[in-house]
Formats: sequence, structure tokens, C-alpha cells
Amino acid sequence: MVQRRPQPEGAGARGTPAGPEALGAVLSRLFAARGYGRVQADAQLQTLWRDVAGERIAKSTRVMGLKNGVLTIGVDSSPLLSELSSFHRENLLEGLKSRRGESIRDLKFKRSARSK
Repeated sequence: MVQRRPQPEGAGARGTPAGPEALGAVLSRLFAARGYGRVQADAQLQTLWRDVAGERIAKSTRVMGLKNGVLTIGVDSSPLLSELSSFHRENLLEGLKSRRGESIRDLKFKRSARSK
């Protein structure tokens, strides 16, 4: 005979609630597990970057991610990387902060080949 470990009161298999659960809670867990929220957030950041940087710069750059308030931008070429870091960083950061608020506190540029 197989012995089973006792589960905490009110929990079903895999630690899920034993009874009916709100659909919103189930969908929230599913979206988080599948990473759907992150895809939407990445798309929003890319749109924000294109709006602030302008079409010319956006064509040669891409949002790589936002971590601990630092937005990292991948840049296709070294000359553009140097130009953005030296001459445009402060204005771009101000534009991002004005539209996104406190969630972006710094801007970092990184050399990165464009993946399509």
C-alpha cells in the first residue's frame, strides 16, 4: 500500500486551493507562468523607446530589458553607441522618465547585433 504525505488543510494537489477558485486568479497564474505579461511589457517598452528616441534612432536600436530601474538599449553600431552615450543619454533619459515615471531611473547602452 502507498502512503501519502498529509497535505496542509485547504490545499489540493500541487498546493492549489481545494475548492472552487475565481477565474481571474486562475488566469493570472497561467499568464505569469507562460510569461504573457512580460511580452506585453516588453512591447510597451519598445513603443515607449521608439516614441522618445525617434524613428531614426529606433531603427538601429532595440530595448533589451528593464532591470532594477535601468533600461538597457541594444545598439547596432559602435559609432551610434558612442553618439547616444555621449550626446543624447540625458535628454533620452529625461523623456523616458517624463512618460514612464519612477520605473526608469537610468539608461544604459550596449553594443548588440540586431536580431530580426
